[in-house]
Amino acid sequence: MIQLGSTTAAELRPTYPNCSISANIGSLEETFGTIRIANQTDADRLTGCQMLWGNIRVTNCSPGVTSITLVDLQILFNGALSVDNCESLRNFSAPALTSITNISPYSDTSVLVFDGLPRLTEIQLPYLSKLNTLHLLNTPVLSTVVTSLASEIGSMLKISGTGLSNLDFVYPGSKIPTGTYSLTSLNISGNPNLQEITVPNYSFDDVFISDNGPSSHINLWNLNRARNLAISAAASLNVSSLAEADFLSITDSSMVKLDLSSLTTLGGLYIANNTLLRHLKVPVADIGYRYGGKSDVEILDNPELYLVDFNTVEHIYGNMVIKNPTMSYIGLNNLSSCKMVDVSGYFHKYVDSA
Repeated sequence: MIQLGSTTAAELRPTYPNCSISANIGSLEETFGTIRIANQTDADRLTGCQMLWGNIRVTNCSPGVTSITLVDLQILFNGALSVDNCESLRNFSAPALTSITNISPYSDTSVLVFDGLPRLTEIQLPYLSKLNTLHLLNTPVLSTVVTSLASEIGSMLKISGTGLSNLDFVYPGSKIPTGTYSLTSLNISGNPNLQEITVPNYSFDDVFISDNGPSSHINLWNLNRARNLAISAAASLNVSSLAEADFLSITDSSMVKLDLSSLTTLGGLYIANNTLLRHLKVPVADIGYRYGGKSDVEILDNPELYLVDFNTVEHIYGNMVIKNPTMSYIGLNNLSSCKMVDVSGYFHKYVDSA
């Protein structure tokens, strides 16, 4: 079943003469934007089509369909490839696909999505090397993804609810580049087999990494700047190059130490319910923003935390609340201004402050 949608036929321009779109799909006089595929017979109607404009959606697969292959597709322009809601699908492949890309710099297409595929175990895209957005969602037994992306994702990466145990398909350990590349958004959450998370990107707008393997180790070794950085349920975290963060949240983790030694700019800070964290040092001069934004500091219920060192901090433009039952030392030697400081009743020895 191939359905025709909303884009003009002229936008889907067959580049090669053996791509007989009019014979395979319908009259080129019709208007359409999304090619819908429900089985291999539908997919085979694109045989010979190496370049397409628009969207391809594999969805609502015919009963019993376990495998779909897009045989000849090499480049998808100004569109998305999505695979969703196929109950019995186990394998998907596009063995010739090299890129999903935008012609217009103002387009937010170039998207690859797999979602709602309860039996999908394998995705084979061996030559895919260029992509704007990748979403792998609700694929609980997905264990194998083959691509040639090597960190070449332009904007967004979301991996949630999969069976993956590594990210080698997008961040190959032996081929991690060291350039100043950035992403808009990174979300890696709810992947119970994912123990090692190494992401080499230089900057992000938003990072959310939470509830992966029970002892997940997160290595953001090259991260220099993040607007919002939220980490939860991690055994260790490497942000040793982090210099700027508008908001930093570390919660429900079991890391013993947190290295923020490169930090120079910090908006807000939330450190809570980290069972083994013992020492926290924040080496910035100012926390928050004079003219608004997230500017509060909250350090709450970290049962092993005994030392908090804010001795370089001169100004906190929001509130500071520190409540930990085992706190021994809070250093605030240079603090000259803060809206409100609340450390009452939760430390045992003393507070150093100017």
